[in-house]
Amino acid sequence: MAPGCQLIVTVPGGPMCEFYRHIGHRRHYTTDSLGEVLGRAGFQVTHTYAAGFPFFNLFRVAITLRGDKLVADATGKPSGPMRAAMALFDFLFRFNLRRWGWQILAVARKG
Repeated sequence: MAPGCQLIVTVPGGPMCEFYRHIGHRRHYTTDSLGEVLGRAGFQVTHTYAAGFPFFNLFRVAITLRGDKLVADATGKPSGPMRAAMALFDFLFRFNLRRWGWQILAVARKG
């Protein structure tokens, strides 16, 4: 990165479940843990956010409750109820608050 450029990072936070392991998540972060990782990599963190409340968090709860059954649902053609649920959450995500939730974001500059 050129000096003075901003890096914007988004990583998963909140509880881990079998579906997230299936799609490749190795860990979930907090605002503090993401800031520590970026700091060790030589970045100066200017902001961290925990975004996505309330609808992204509700989506995550639904995924967690569905558990490993969701892995099977997601590997084939989506069912009608699955498509309807995704369309609903796609709409609701537009109303999430940007300062609280389970999607972790950071803005940083190279030190």
